[in-house]
Amino acid sequence: MTPQRLYSKSNLNQIRAEENTHTVAVTAAGWTGRASGHSSLLVPPSRNAVDRVLPGWKGGSWGDGKFGPDDWGCNCINATKAGQVTCDVGQSCFWFSNGCSIGCESCDGGSSTTGGANPNYRDRCNCGFNATLNDPRYRTFNRDVEAGSAQDVYKHNPWRAPGTAPVFDACGMAGGFTSEEPGEAKYTSTSLAKQGMLGSQLPPAPSGTVWTAGSEVQTAISIRANHGGGYSFRLCPASKTPTEACFQATPLPFVPGQQTLRWANGTELLINGTYVDVGTHPAGSMWAMNPLPYSNANSGPAFPPPCHEKTAHHPAPPAGNCSMVNTGPATGFEQCTDAFCSTAKEYAYTGNVSILDCIAQCKAVNCSCFDYNPTSAGTHPFEHCRVAAVAAYDGVVPSGDHYTAYRNPENPEPTPTPGPSGEVTDGYCSGQFPYNVMILDTVSVPKSVPPGDYVLGFRWDCEKSAQIWLACADITIA
Repeated sequence: MTPQRLYSKSNLNQIRAEENTHTVAVTAAGWTGRASGHSSLLVPPSRNAVDRVLPGWKGGSWGDGKFGPDDWGCNCINATKAGQVTCDVGQSCFWFSNGCSIGCESCDGGSSTTGGANPNYRDRCNCGFNATLNDPRYRTFNRDVEAGSAQDVYKHNPWRAPGTAPVFDACGMAGGFTSEEPGEAKYTSTSLAKQGMLGSQLPPAPSGTVWTAGSEVQTAISIRANHGGGYSFRLCPASKTPTEACFQATPLPFVPGQQTLRWANGTELLINGTYVDVGTHPAGSMWAMNPLPYSNANSGPAFPPPCHEKTAHHPAPPAGNCSMVNTGPATGFEQCTDAFCSTAKEYAYTGNVSILDCIAQCKAVNCSCFDYNPTSAGTHPFEHCRVAAVAAYDGVVPSGDHYTAYRNPENPEPTPTPGPSGEVTDGYCSGQFPYNVMILDTVSVPKSVPPGDYVLGFRWDCEKSAQIWLACADITIA
C-alpha cells in the first residue's frame, strides 16, 4: 500500500512560504459570527456504498448489529423536498484515512502504538508544518485560543491546512487503516469489501447523474459523527485512476448563498455557508466549512448552530405535559409528547392529522394550535410543536399547514436540567451525532470540463481528529 502524497517537496516549501506572507482569507456568504467523524455522500450516490445490496444493509438498514457490541452503523436520513426516502448508504461512512497530520508524507493509521487519531493533539510525523487556517471564525473547535499556541491543540489536524494532509487513497480506505483501531476505525468485511481495501479499487457504480459543463449542481452529504473541519468536491476523468493528483486538477467551486439544510420531512432551511479559498491546497481551491457545530452532553457548541436548536434546558417532559420553550424568540425546541400538530406531510412518529384533529389533540392537554412558518427567523424548521407558557392563542384557528402548540399556564413547566444551553448530542443541526439532517451544497461545473464520464471526489478534512473522510461517485458531464 503506497500512500498518496498531495504535493512535491518544492510545493510544500511554497505552501510554507505562503503561510508566512498571507493572512487567511475566506469567501463567506453572509457570515454573521455564527467518536471519529463519519460521513456519507448521498447525492450523487457513491461507490463506497457498495454493501447496500447485501443483507444487513439492504433497504437502508444501518447494519442490524453487524458492527459488534456497540451496534454502530452509518445512521443517516435522506429526503427530497417531498419527504423522506431510503438512506441507502451501506457502510459508506467507514471509508477514510486515519492518523493524518498536515504536512506529513503519509498517514500512520492511528494505531494504539502511534497514538489514537481521535482526538489528536500532536504533529504525527514531527515535520513542523504550520497551520494555514488560523482565523477563529473559520475554525470549528477551540476558537477562543491563540492560533499556533500550546492551547491550540488541534493545529496539526487536516482542516487547519485544507488539502495538505496525506491520504491512503483518494476514494478512502475501508475502516481507515489496514487493521481495526479505536474510534470506530473498522469495517465489517463482506463479499464486496473488507478492512483495508482501497476505495479506488471499488468497481464503478453508475448513478445516472448527468451534469452539464458550465452549470450549477447540487450535492448532499450526511454527517454520522461530527469532528468539525470542512470539505471539498473534485472531478477526475473516469478514464484515469482516481488519485489525489487527478482530483486536485479540477476542484469544484461552491456557489455562495446556496448551502441548505434538509430534514427527513422535506423541510429545508437556507443557511449562511462559510467558504475558504486561501490557505487551501491546491492553491485557490474552495472548501466549505462544516456548518454543524460539535457539542455533547458536557460541552456546548463552538459556534451557534445554523438552525434554532433544541437544548438541554428543555428535555422531554413527563407524560401529560407539553414541552416548554420560551415565548419568542424561543431558546429551544422539543417535540410535544401529547399534542401533535402535524403539517400536511407524513411524520413517522405522528402521522398526518387534519386541522380539527390537531386542535382536538392540543386542547386535550390544554394546548392550542397556532400556525407558523417553520423556516422563518427564530423558529426551528423541523419541529411541529412550539410550546410556551401562555394561553393568549386559545381562539386561534390554524390557517396553513404548519402549527404550533402553546401550553396553558395551568400546566406546570418542566424543571430545566443543569448545564449550559446547547448541550445536545444528536441535534437537528449540531451535536456529536448530527445525522438527523442533510447538508446540501451547490457547486459550479467549469465550462472547460470536456464531456464524458467522471468520478466525483468528496473529501472532508476533520479538525478535532487526524482523519479525512473520502468518497467517490460516478457521474457524466454533458
